[in-house]
Amino acid sequence: MAMNPMQMLNPEQAKMLAEVQKYTKYIKAVITKKGDNTLTLILETDNPEAEQYLPQIRESLINSLAQTLYTFFDVQGRIE
Repeated sequence: MAMNPMQMLNPEQAKMLAEVQKYTKYIKAVITKKGDNTLTLILETDNPEAEQYLPQIRESLINSLAQTLYTFFDVQGRIE
């Protein structure tokens, strides 16, 4: 069964996330698959308030993907 990380938030964290989502809902994520081994992720927004969260989202996605590959699939690699 899949774990829902939202259930692990305390009330203060949930409130803070709800505040952030007021802006991040204006971010569009485009994920494309090229060939068998290449994924491209583009984060786009025209909203200046949402734009400030792009670096944080990018780093979070990179870290989550790396952690998943290393932990669950025992894949070796690096972040470039």
